[in-house]
Amino acid sequence: MNQHPYILDNPPIKEPVSGTKTYNVSLQTKIEGIEKTINSTIDYTFEITYTNHFFTLKKTNVTIDKKSIPSKINELYLKTMSPLDVVEFRCTEQGKVKKIYHHHQILKKWEETKHIITQEFVGTPVNEIITQLDKVYHNKKMLIERLNTNLILQVFYRSFLNSYLIYYGQSNSTFINTGILGSTPLPFKSKRKMGLKEEQLHLQMDAQIDKSNIDSGLLGIYFENQEKSFNLDDLKVNIKDDTLLEYKGIWINQSTVNIITELNDYKKEIIITLQSI
Repeated sequence: MNQHPYILDNPPIKEPVSGTKTYNVSLQTKIEGIEKTINSTIDYTFEITYTNHFFTLKKTNVTIDKKSIPSKINELYLKTMSPLDVVEFRCTEQGKVKKIYHHHQILKKWEETKHIITQEFVGTPVNEIITQLDKVYHNKKMLIERLNTNLILQVFYRSFLNSYLIYYGQSNSTFINTGILGSTPLPFKSKRKMGLKEEQLHLQMDAQIDKSNIDSGLLGIYFENQEKSFNLDDLKVNIKDDTLLEYKGIWINQSTVNIITELNDYKKEIIITLQSI
């Protein structure tokens, strides 16, 4: 594939190396083929401040299914996740979270949140959730693993450009994804292409699960918990990104992501949209 002449003459550069970007984010999840179909959408404002590979994330205005007053279960979810509404971290050049900063502040926020939860919610499931999250919030490694399953951050990782993609307009790569099927790591083979669209960089990616490098045992456990019989030959997982990047700075202006998992009558579809504001 031949790259657009303008891109060849004016290769994009990530400048400035520090700043703040704000996005409207929508994450819709629909699961069919289970006892009760799930169809839910989370919307929020996402602010990311960056300096090279150091990032601070801030999540505000969170709503579930566009309801200003959430259901009790959604309210519990929002509260348990609130200690991570603001988090500062460093990532590798490949976009994986490597280190979390100010862990003591996250712990302080969690202890305050936990106290509120125990006052407002009762029951064995609530106690089990608190016990599990206690382990996560007190363990930096587990917190990092949790951040690396963040599907929104992964959209940014996949928008990183390399020289081959810039000059040739296409590239093939492999990557590991967590967060689509719980924390189960899934290997993918992807094809990316990039061109010019309305003075913006148009980046598209199509990735298919790489069954030759997959841990079928972990997947079997996941689908067993979903009460689904598992055969690797029947599994399909596909990720498609359609992203517009600002030419100067190479940050996302707009992105739509479709992630589809199918196993016989089971189908999980995740649709993510990001819009710069």
